[in-house]
Amino acid sequence: MPAVATARELAPLLGTTEASLAQDRYHRCGIPYVKYGRRVRYLRADVARYLAAHRTENLQEDGKGENAAE
Repeated sequence: MPAVATARELAPLLGTTEASLAQDRYHRCGIPYVKYGRRVRYLRADVARYLAAHRTENLQEDGKGENAAE
């Protein structure tokens, strides 16, 4: 990912749509962005920080949890 990305470039990397990113901006949630004029850009550092903050870890690594495959 380049240092600065558009919603069109970022959406497929995140497995989402441009419309979903636009809704997040409208509701003032989601990944921080920079707006100049009508252009919206996402900074790589902001994307990395957002993903790290929303990361979850699987605490049942031994495969013996409730949802483990049989």
